Amino acid sequence: MLHIESARLTTAEKLTLLGTTIVYGALLLIFGSIAMFFISIGIGHLLATTISEHLAYLWVAAFYIVLVLVIVIFKRQLILNPICRYITRLLAPKPES
Repeated sequence: MLHIESARLTTAEKLTLLGTTIVYGALLLIFGSIAMFFISIGIGHLLATTISEHLAYLWVAAFYIVLVLVIVIFKRQLILNPICRYITRLLAPKPES
């Protein structure tokens, strides 16, 4: 009976940690996106002082297209593997020696 209670508490702790990580990541994504939006506008305006306004915003858009392509190409190394390692470490810790 004690093992069942211990397993329940361990499961609750790990689910709480996982949920907290998901919420934290979502908040970082939301606020980071807002910040990047304003930074992009600022960079576009700054570039517009040296080149035409249309070209300045095309340069900013091209940067984001290249960034998306890098993320798509290296999806496994940048996104999938770190998430898998985190969840594996959380749910199946290494046995103690």
